[in-house]
Amino acid sequence: IYQRFLGNAITFSSDDKRIGMYQEVVNVFQNSPIFGIGFDNYRLTSLYQTYSHSTYAEVLATTGLIGSIIYFIPYLIIFSNLSLVYYKNRTNKEGLLSLQYLLLLLVIIALGTGVIHFYGIRDTFAFSWMISFYYIEKKKLRNRRNIIASDKEL
Repeated sequence: IYQRFLGNAITFSSDDKRIGMYQEVVNVFQNSPIFGIGFDNYRLTSLYQTYSHSTYAEVLATTGLIGSIIYFIPYLIIFSNLSLVYYKNRTNKEGLLSLQYLLLLLVIIALGTGVIHFYGIRDTFAFSWMISFYYIEKKKLRNRRNIIASDKEL
């Protein structure tokens, strides 16, 4: 890793391979834009015999437009729910936690350009923690609202 940061391990040939992979993804997508070529099939059709090294390229090539929309809708749902929890709890611990989860989501999205999320278990756990957190916090907010409403009725 240290040598990669120094630039010794990064060569033009590795850049050429990545560019070639992205060009293959474009070709695969053009040939099968609606449904793609099937989950985890990019490595079978690729000249490089490996995955595309990008979540976004892999999703587009293997699942097409329909699968890409289905795959990325939860990202929007997670982002909007964490934002809502943050907005409602800015001044307490839950607000800080939701901000941390929002930052984690942004990091995961940024890392998606060079890492595939859905083939590994770690990313799945990270998403499940975010979903669990906002689900519990939204439930707490709903209960708090119900208690306040019932107190007003008394």
